[in-house]
Amino acid sequence: MDSIGILCNDAAMEEGVVIARRVLQAISGKFAYGEMRVVFILYSLKSTPQTAENVYRMEELGRRYKVQSKVEAVEAERIEEEAEGIAKAARGLLTVFVSSAETELIEALRKSGLRLEISEVPTPVMVSSLMSRNVFTLPPGTSVPEAARKTCEKDVGCIVVAEGGQVLGMVTRQDIIKVFLESKDPATLTLGEIMASPPICTDSGADIVEVSRVMREKKVKRLPVMEGGRLVGIVSVTDFLKVPPRHREKIWRRLMELTEETASPRL
Repeated sequence: MDSIGILCNDAAMEEGVVIARRVLQAISGKFAYGEMRVVFILYSLKSTPQTAENVYRMEELGRRYKVQSKVEAVEAERIEEEAEGIAKAARGLLTVFVSSAETELIEALRKSGLRLEISEVPTPVMVSSLMSRNVFTLPPGTSVPEAARKTCEKDVGCIVVAEGGQVLGMVTRQDIIKVFLESKDPATLTLGEIMASPPICTDSGADIVEVSRVMREKKVKRLPVMEGGRLVGIVSVTDFLKVPPRHREKIWRRLMELTEETASPRL
C-alpha cells in the first residue's frame, strides 16, 4: 500500500490546513478505506503546546475525510531519527505534498530509503467561477400568490428570501406549488412562513468539490453564495456542467446520488 504525505510547518499551520484539505478533497472517493494511507508530517523546530493542538487538527481532518491516516510530528533536532519513523509509517512510495519547503526534512526522508516523489498541490476551482450572479430575492413579507406571479415572470426556480442585507431562507417553486395544493387559503401565507430557514449557504471562495459534498449531504440543489457577509450569487446543480474535466467524475457521481435520492430533495 502506497501513501500520500502532507508536509506542514508547525509555524505556518493555517497554510498547512488549506493544503491538507485540497489534497484530501482531490483524493476523496478515489480509494476505498485502507487502499491509501495519508501521513501528515508536522515539522517544527521544537515541540510546543501548540504542536499538540496542531496534531489534533490533522487527526480531525483524517477522520472528516474518512481516510486511514497517521500524524508524525518531527522536531528539527531529531530529524533523521524521525524520518525513519515516517518511512515505516508510509510502508512504500510516499508522494509528498509540500506546503512550506523544508529541504532538510525532504533530504532526511530520501536518506531513510523511502521511495519519495514530490508533487504539486492540487489547485482548487472556486464556486465564484461557476455561480450565477443574478439572484432573485424577495422580502419575507411577500405573499405566496405574489411570489408565484413573480417567479413566473422571471422564470426562476427558487427565491432567496432576504431583508436588510441578510439572507433569511429559501423558497423553491415546488414549495409554492405545495402551498397552493395543500393550503385552504394560500393568500394568507407569506414567504417568511413557508421558507426553509436557516438557509444553507456557501462562500465564494469555497472549493467546488467540497460544495458538491455539502449539496449531497444536505439534499439541496441550490446554495446562496456569500462573500464578506453579502449575498453575491447562487450556485445550482446545473452550474456544475461548467466544471473542469479533472473534477467532473467525482462531482457528478455525488450529484447523481443527490438526484436519485428516494427522499424528495429541496429543489
